[in-house]
Amino acid sequence: MVANLRQYASDGNIKAFYEWLTGERKISEKTAKEYVSSVSKPYRETRNSQKAYRLFAKFLALRGIISDDFAEKILKVVKVKKTNADLYIPTIDEIKKTLSLAKEYSENVYFVYRIALESGARLSEILRVLKEPEKDVCDNSICYYPLAWQRGYKGVFYVFHLTPLRRIDITQWAISDFERRHKDAITIKYVRKFVASKMAELGINFDVIDFIQGRKPSRVLTQHYVSMFAIAKEQYKKYAEWLKSVYIPI
Repeated sequence: MVANLRQYASDGNIKAFYEWLTGERKISEKTAKEYVSSVSKPYRETRNSQKAYRLFAKFLALRGIISDDFAEKILKVVKVKKTNADLYIPTIDEIKKTLSLAKEYSENVYFVYRIALESGARLSEILRVLKEPEKDVCDNSICYYPLAWQRGYKGVFYVFHLTPLRRIDITQWAISDFERRHKDAITIKYVRKFVASKMAELGINFDVIDFIQGRKPSRVLTQHYVSMFAIAKEQYKKYAEWLKSVYIPI
């Protein structure tokens, strides 16, 4: 049954699928290309193939190319494998080494990593705010960028940081190239985990950390957008002060 989906992988549908992934679903170009590649090949029991075929079925149903019933059958059959919990969290020394490597490699790559460490944001969000830095607001040494958009099912409200933003023309491919050339470098994904861990260590509430990092709050009381912003802004100061005490100056 799953194999039948491939008959719909025409050039036109694949192009529209890619545009849907990057546009409506806000999936990164890199991941979208991986999914497009997966549905252009026979189905495999891998997480990428499973995710790709599930999304392709949803896309085809939304476009009326296949029936909702057929799409539902695909979703019941194709389940995404659960991964083992990734418990690795880098040390501050590993983070500093990565910043040093990034600075030697490129000022732009270094700036992206710096904002990642300050904010704990995803790479896709960082690249987005660097395209339109004019919306950045700096208030008493703490800056915040009002993003308020949806990336798939992941909500992002504000990007908190210390260094004022500037317009940078850089893509995720530049970051990928840096990571490929420097195997010792910590990826943005793990910088993000480091930030969350350090915030928790500093006593910042988990729901506030979720808000700062763009994860949807789990409890009803924390879903109030305005009040959470005020709380997050105040709590972020704890992390900002710690960061200043260990930070590599520009």
